[in-house]
Amino acid sequence: MSPDANDEHRADGGPGTPAPFPGDIEQWPIGRLLSIASRLAKQAWNEQLTATGLTHAGYVALDVLSTTGPLTPTRLAQIIHIRAQTIGRILGKLEHHGYITRERNPKDRRLVLVTVTQKGAHALKQALESEQRLISLAVDTQALRRDLKIIVRALTDPPRE
Repeated sequence: MSPDANDEHRADGGPGTPAPFPGDIEQWPIGRLLSIASRLAKQAWNEQLTATGLTHAGYVALDVLSTTGPLTPTRLAQIIHIRAQTIGRILGKLEHHGYITRERNPKDRRLVLVTVTQKGAHALKQALESEQRLISLAVDTQALRRDLKIIVRALTDPPRE
């Protein structure tokens, strides 16, 4: 197999090792770049989060709860754009590690409210620091944050006429 433009991206650099992403990265559409960058960042970050007992989904749930205060599982699932059925597994893991509590709403006993514990707040702080270290290795995080917020807002805000 002859060397190609992707040799610099090969896992071990050895001949015959396939490039992780075939094709010229300079020609990739933005959607592909965004998707792959997201998956790779999530994968690398999940490796770092494992030490704290968090997953990416658990981190997102803690982040939302720390910002909003107590929420029902259904409302939390809506905010983080996942199915209500999925949130139960995520909350179960967080509760197992002592990062959240689930208690009946005193105003409506039919509802359960999820709250971040002190231990959860500490784990979230560590995860945020880990994220900053990971992403800052590659890019200007403030510029990336600005651009990602523009994309998220454009895709979630209703179109204005």
